[in-house]
Amino acid sequence: MMDITTEDYETPVVEEPSRHPPNYIAYDSVTDLSWADADATRINCTVVFPSVLNGQPLPYTAGPSDPDYPHSEEIFARAVAGDFGSIAPYVPPAPRVPDRVSGRQFRLQLLALGLLDTVEGWIDAQPLATQIAYQSSATFERGDGMMQAGFDALGFAPEQVDAFFMAAAGV
Repeated sequence: MMDITTEDYETPVVEEPSRHPPNYIAYDSVTDLSWADADATRINCTVVFPSVLNGQPLPYTAGPSDPDYPHSEEIFARAVAGDFGSIAPYVPPAPRVPDRVSGRQFRLQLLALGLLDTVEGWIDAQPLATQIAYQSSATFERGDGMMQAGFDALGFAPEQVDAFFMAAAGV
């Protein structure tokens, strides 16, 4: 008869059940908190997830209701509770300056500013190619050389050109 000892068997490894639901991603730290919207329904932050990208800090947006990612709900709740420090106020993004407007929008904005006659007088004094480009353009591009020359002749600062294009886009 053969003697069997406990050394002949491997002790089975029993994994403990996770205390987190499926899709939960463990995190080490949460920093740089700010509200992501004016209604304070989401928080932008920087999170270190050890299992993601070798633990590199990642930009992250957490919300109160994200059933697919329960760690997001937890981060939001803990952030609101103050566990990670204060949450900076929401700062709306700067308005985007359009890079082009239609010929109609451009000319109507010139008219609204009382500059249509001045600009057309300047155009009339330019080479024929510039006159044709102005008269036949369906769009006016902010970075175009002719645009820059025209705005420079009017004494517009870059911020004024941006404001012109933003207003023209709203016409």
